[in-house]
Amino acid sequence: MIYIRGNRKNYDDWAAQGATGWSFKDVWPYFVKLEDNRDPDFLANGYHASGGPVTVERPGYRSEIEDPILEAAQKLGYRVGDSNAALQRGMKYLILFSNMQDNF
Repeated sequence: MIYIRGNRKNYDDWAAQGATGWSFKDVWPYFVKLEDNRDPDFLANGYHASGGPVTVERPGYRSEIEDPILEAAQKLGYRVGDSNAALQRGMKYLILFSNMQDNF
């Protein structure tokens, strides 16, 4: 399973249309509380947390073509980063749910 929270504008649009409590500001604390992120690079950016019921990490396997593709994307002006951080546009490293506890 790929872990992507969704675009913050969608949540804010829902709240603006009357879905009280569904703005990104409202749901953000629950996303963070949910995570047990095991990737130190992603934890360091301030958009993730550890200790929650859902383990999130990069897959154990990385294709040898992944780095050259991302390097080429950067050379072409694309941003490479975390799809669950401040900016979602650009190329991404793959992050997966690796474990979901029964009580989730």
